[in-house]
Amino acid sequence: MSTNAQGVSSTATLWTERDEPEWMAALRRKAFEEFSRAAWPTPQEEEWRRTDITALDFGKYRLIRAEDETASPAAQAGESEVLSAPPQGEESGLIRFQGGRCVLARLAPDLAAKGVRFLSLTEAIKDRNPEIEESFREAVGRSVNRFHSWHYSQWSHGAFLYVPQFLEVKHPFFVDFVETGVEAFSAPHLTVVLDKGARAVVIQRIASGDGGELLCNEGADLRVGDGGALEFVRVQDLNLKSRYFNNSSVAIARDGSLKHFEVAFGSRLHKSRLDCSINGPGGEVHINGIYFAHKRQHMDISTIQRHNAQNANSRAFYKGAVRDKAKTVYQGLIEVGVGASQTDAYLKNKNLLLNDGARSDSIPMLKINNNDVKCSHGSTTGKLNEEELFYLRSRGFPRTEAEKLLIAAFFEDVMESAHEVVKEEIRRTILKRVGETTTA
Repeated sequence: MSTNAQGVSSTATLWTERDEPEWMAALRRKAFEEFSRAAWPTPQEEEWRRTDITALDFGKYRLIRAEDETASPAAQAGESEVLSAPPQGEESGLIRFQGGRCVLARLAPDLAAKGVRFLSLTEAIKDRNPEIEESFREAVGRSVNRFHSWHYSQWSHGAFLYVPQFLEVKHPFFVDFVETGVEAFSAPHLTVVLDKGARAVVIQRIASGDGGELLCNEGADLRVGDGGALEFVRVQDLNLKSRYFNNSSVAIARDGSLKHFEVAFGSRLHKSRLDCSINGPGGEVHINGIYFAHKRQHMDISTIQRHNAQNANSRAFYKGAVRDKAKTVYQGLIEVGVGASQTDAYLKNKNLLLNDGARSDSIPMLKINNNDVKCSHGSTTGKLNEEELFYLRSRGFPRTEAEKLLIAAFFEDVMESAHEVVKEEIRRTILKRVGETTTA
């Protein structure tokens, strides 16, 4: 078995033939060629300076291969309980994968009749959906890093959503990735395309049980047409033995809008990159998120507000808490192109350190290539306010309960931007982790 840099074996990296159209096979080959030429990111690169992966042995992971992408009643009956079912009556469609296999796929019949397409990627590429081909060609053509090329050469399973022109979908679409296996490698992918004037909500969740160690290299391409509006929520809650990488891109056309909410709770190592490009005048982007690291977790989150057109707005607001010996990194960049006059962009990051052994780094950045703009950023890192703790304790709260209240309250202003369907689930997870947190 041959190996290359950092022990990445041919088992994990070799591109192999699949039962899929030639255009997709050609794109996989192109991505694998780029992967083979590229080097792994090192701490010498600014984006990776605080996340060192040189000691990781990627070669020990086995690529999962879904043998059958067709949902069956038997598979549905054995559906994992790792992720809760969507609220009854509040779902437009649901696709769920377990161990790379599509175990459930459904779409409201009235939406299917109106031209909505919501199905597994394996099925979608067989139908030669032009939106998918365009999305993959563009993504493969711009290599971001070696993980990006690795993902597009090896994507293992995923979902595709297309919403036709001027259709407003009331209830969310759910995409669930339940990852399983021991030393398993998976590369789930999601492509979302909203046509002109379309509106939709997508909630993507990725989780695993407490079992085996996983390596997940996830990717997403989100495209919003002229006047379209996408609300997107991503929740990552893999077990603490696993490693998680994500490269996501968003393209916003004229007068389009995006509300993106990212949640990071799980995995021993979390490294995500969200690149939002506003390509048309009048575009608007709001990217918000929360992260909560404990034990020895390492979370490194990057966001890019890329302004390529004039008269567009963007806002980013991320909040994180860190305890024990965990470490978090948030890197936010506002980039304004030469022709992107009248840009209005803001970036804010706040972090809460819950003990002396925890660490949080915040790196907000501006790259401005136009004088007619309004861009700024802010960042704070601190501990619980002792005066607020004293006030609550003077009102009869034990110190641990007072801390719980203040930590939960810390997230509330950014939580207001989360979709109603997931708010309570996220709050419960925060409170569960807060319940383990004491500084007494």
